Amino acid sequence: MEKGVRNSKENSETSSGFMKNQIVPKWIIFGFVMTLFFCSGPPKPDYLPVPVEEVRSNEEIEKSLWSEEWSEKTQAIVELSQRNYRKVIPKIRVFLKDKNPAVRGTSAIALGTYQDKESTIAIGKMIQNDKEVTSDILIDALARMKDPRGGEFVLPLLESENNIFRLQVVDSLVQMKAGFLGEKILSMAVKNKDIEKAKTYSMALGQLKVRSSENYLIALAEKTESSPTLAATYLALGRIQSKKAIPVLSKAVGKDFPKGRENSVEALLAINDPSCLSYMFPYLSDKEKEVQYYSANVIAGIPSKESGPKLLKVLDEKGKEVAGPVSFAIGRLKYEPARKKLENILLDTSYPDREEIAKSLGWIGNKESVAVLIKVLEEKNGEGRYGAAWSLGVLGSEDALEPLIQAAGSPDRKLSAISIESLGLLKSEKSLPILRSKMKADPNLATFVVSALVSIPGEESRLLLEEYALHKDPIIHQPAIQGLGQRKEIESAHVLLKLITGDNPEVVKISYLALTSITGEKYRSRNEWINWYVKKFGKQPE
Repeated sequence: MEKGVRNSKENSETSSGFMKNQIVPKWIIFGFVMTLFFCSGPPKPDYLPVPVEEVRSNEEIEKSLWSEEWSEKTQAIVELSQRNYRKVIPKIRVFLKDKNPAVRGTSAIALGTYQDKESTIAIGKMIQNDKEVTSDILIDALARMKDPRGGEFVLPLLESENNIFRLQVVDSLVQMKAGFLGEKILSMAVKNKDIEKAKTYSMALGQLKVRSSENYLIALAEKTESSPTLAATYLALGRIQSKKAIPVLSKAVGKDFPKGRENSVEALLAINDPSCLSYMFPYLSDKEKEVQYYSANVIAGIPSKESGPKLLKVLDEKGKEVAGPVSFAIGRLKYEPARKKLENILLDTSYPDREEIAKSLGWIGNKESVAVLIKVLEEKNGEGRYGAAWSLGVLGSEDALEPLIQAAGSPDRKLSAISIESLGLLKSEKSLPILRSKMKADPNLATFVVSALVSIPGEESRLLLEEYALHKDPIIHQPAIQGLGQRKEIESAHVLLKLITGDNPEVVKISYLALTSITGEKYRSRNEWINWYVKKFGKQPE
């Protein structure tokens, strides 16, 4: 069945061809030639012939619906549904009872694509009665339909023994917006004794936002051992925004269950209730660095007027033990009163997590930190330099230009890459020599160099980007071509025209995309683009 449907899709992709020997009627050619002969003034530019696609009309394809060949029939069904040709919907409804299962399955998918609500019940009954069309095809059809009535038909399949199949059912219920089935799903979940199926029910209850499932999910979280089911339950509690679950979720942040930590943090952020913050502050001193940073994430993600002073107090009391995560939270909260403290500890090279401390100054956003950051950037070694380079770019101070140029030339690739990115943020042409030098010395930094060149205005940076677009090394030319598209400067069109006449399919493809980004045109052949250029500039591209 699935093979039949798949083949029909492949056939539909080859249903159009090209007209041969009928590009332009002869009388048009004669008239065009005579006009050129007698017209005064400069010669008109030559336009290249563009093949004309022969696209089958909807009416022609419709005739194939009555073919005796199931493959031709399914191909027509797919093609017409892709075109949203709705005239044939009544005919396709009839095909739900065709003798061939491939035709029935394809028709169900097509009617789902049309969102023909009149067919919902018929497709739903096929799940119960049609043993030749696989249920996953019919579930897909109902998911496309987005009709809540389809939910009743897929609901029993939550009890399937196939985990992947159950996940498809959950997704379809979400697509159908079948939240009205929440109580039925909850009832099924309560009766369930299978730990794997419990994960599916948690996902369904969470994604459908069944608030009445709160007690069930909390109980499940409390009794379930570390497992995918427990992780899914944490997410579900977040999705239904269960404030009652905050103690359970907060406790999970400190458990030795990485996925559970991650999902509990996501859930707490989704609930977005400041009452969880009192649970988070003790974790800042946890023996595990990961727990410290997870708690800092929650503190930073749920702003509270009390958090800034509390964080500063913790930093004063605990010092090096908490410097990284506390700085992270202070920076994200942009708590200015802590800036001086952060600057002072950043200058102390004995502190750990100096990269994060330096970044926090960039997040706070006060240019008074520039002098301290430059001093750290100019250190001979240490991770503080990485955060300093990043923050100097974010702060955008001209005073940082020369120090960043020096740092960009560093043999330390991480420092060099971050500094190059920051030079892009400063948008100064003075950084172009070092960018050229680094590209030559280490092509693996091409994405960083190109990103900077895209940001730096002016002809010189554009010409450098064009030079790299013509480079033989794909590590260099691929990001450069994309960069030209991002700059959107018409002056680069001639370079891209040169590239689309080459024999590298990947280069041609990304050059088309870049040209479309620059011009807004969506031509699909070389000749069309060349003709566009001739029309735009009155000459052939060089």
